Amino acid sequence: MVYLKKKTFVTIIIPTYNNANYLDECLKRVIQQDYPNYEILVIDDCSTDDTEKIVKKYPVRYIKNKENSGASYTRNIGATLSKGKILVYLDSDVNIPSHAVSSIVNNLIKKHDVLMVMGTYSENTKDLNFVSDYKNLDLGFRFLQLDYKIPYLSSFFFAISKDVFKNTDGFSTSFKKSSVEDVEFGWKICNGKKLTLQDRNVKIDHRKKYTIWNLLKSNYVRVINIYKIRINSGGKYKVGNDIPLAYKVNVFLAPSIFFSSFLSLVHQEFALLTVLGLLLFSIINYKFLNYIFKKRGLVFELKCVFLMITEYIGVAVAIFSAMITTPFNKRYI
Repeated sequence: MVYLKKKTFVTIIIPTYNNANYLDECLKRVIQQDYPNYEILVIDDCSTDDTEKIVKKYPVRYIKNKENSGASYTRNIGATLSKGKILVYLDSDVNIPSHAVSSIVNNLIKKHDVLMVMGTYSENTKDLNFVSDYKNLDLGFRFLQLDYKIPYLSSFFFAISKDVFKNTDGFSTSFKKSSVEDVEFGWKICNGKKLTLQDRNVKIDHRKKYTIWNLLKSNYVRVINIYKIRINSGGKYKVGNDIPLAYKVNVFLAPSIFFSSFLSLVHQEFALLTVLGLLLFSIINYKFLNYIFKKRGLVFELKCVFLMITEYIGVAVAIFSAMITTPFNKRYI
């Protein structure tokens, strides 16, 4: 493990690409941090919006890539140019509370049984559209179901020592755009052990906006790339094996509900199967549905049921696509 001292110099690295609409608020929150010893490094992956104009309003180091190279490359450049002994990565579409950096950095310094510390999702997304609010609540709920320490990483806000980062090859640049590069990076760091701490005292406002289409598209790409990670590791990294049973059942149940509802238009007896499927789906997902009922009310909950079914159908399609395009002896499923 890496031993660090209190008030170690920190580099806050913010990779960004065409996120001017979010970056201003993001930077306002960053410069209000109560941690006393840090620099801010914004790495611009060739944005074509007002990113540079916004960044120059703040006391930060600004670097612009020579060409658009992706999130992984941009994060890696940030590590290379950093001056701090601790790297704090922050996506440009999230807002952090004033204690966020000090909390995750102090946890990284004090807790010698972890190599990374990450924040968690807040519930402050009610002002976003329905799909975005649903997805952020979904992600936040999923992390709440896990242990405080996990064997992987979500990279929207996390801290790692520069020495630990340098001992890896950084984030893989083999994935198109931002996908599962943080999953693979976390695996390389943790090597299957629970070495990432969820700091639940740090709740991050994730401002990413989804539509149904880009939600389905991002899920599809994510599933395909997770298969890629498993294949590239020779089956060593069983990413996805720790997914709760309810989520795995959903992948099979959601398409069944869809097909039975479609068939009920021709054969009425399938209507009962549809109702039973919906009932079973609601029972399996009771904890999450109850959670969002308490947070957003009954109408939101009912809308979520149908969005969840749509999302899991998309995941099922992605899994099927990944399997039929993967040689049988390399599936490692």
